[in-house]
Amino acid sequence: MVNDKNSRRCCFVSDALHSEDIQQRGHLNFMIKKAIHLGLDPATAVQLVTLNPAGYFGLKDRGAIAPGYSADIAVLDDLESFEVTSVCKDGRIVVDHGALVNFPVDLQKATAIESKALNIAPLSPESLRIPFSGSKARVIELVPGQLITHKSYEDVKSKNGFVTSDIESDVLKLCVVERHHASGRIGLGLVRGFGLNRGAMASSVAHDSHNVIAVGVSDEQYSDRDGDLSNPPGLLSQIFSGYWYKPALSGHWIRSSPLSVWRYVPMKPTLGIAFAE
Repeated sequence: MVNDKNSRRCCFVSDALHSEDIQQRGHLNFMIKKAIHLGLDPATAVQLVTLNPAGYFGLKDRGAIAPGYSADIAVLDDLESFEVTSVCKDGRIVVDHGALVNFPVDLQKATAIESKALNIAPLSPESLRIPFSGSKARVIELVPGQLITHKSYEDVKSKNGFVTSDIESDVLKLCVVERHHASGRIGLGLVRGFGLNRGAMASSVAHDSHNVIAVGVSDEQYSDRDGDLSNPPGLLSQIFSGYWYKPALSGHWIRSSPLSVWRYVPMKPTLGIAFAE
């Protein structure tokens, strides 16, 4: 796809990556290495992450090592492994052999951008009820390792006139709670493919609107023992406080990762997040 005629018009890009992938494989350097392995000229591969994107975004003083340009430089061992050994920012070394150096952080400024309470409407267990119509229900079918999904129509279980999760057929209740404007809007549905036998999981990272999304084997898993979603240790109330959770089993949190900034970005270093995941 990239050749001598169009290389000046192409850029390598990367959407959201897992911290463990960045830690183990790298970021754009991994993409460069893969492109070279597939036959792209090394100089052209570097151009696709430096000069080209700088030109696209109108950054006239970046993207190259030249007089008058900002001295933002990544230093590599070689043009094969593309392992970054040092990084210069404005002419100062800020990363030396993988360690952050000479890079002061304004903690007061950083703390100021941390999120406060999310802007959500009051919730109750009744908010999560799906009326049972007595007919088949549409189920979202997850495709392992893919963004796409399939759909099917299944017979579902119910109790007291409302749909319930069915762990035997792996059909679980799914909810998406609007968390920006306190509109009280909640999307409810059924999903297959998580494989949960008990507990629940949720996240405030859900592209592209990043509302709170949760799936669980019972409505009680979303709330505390009194059925109140507004008080800890309810799963949703903890998410609203800025956490991402792996399944909660037998009333105990298995794992969590605080997303302090906008309930989307953690304050921890990448290495710490990778170990947490």
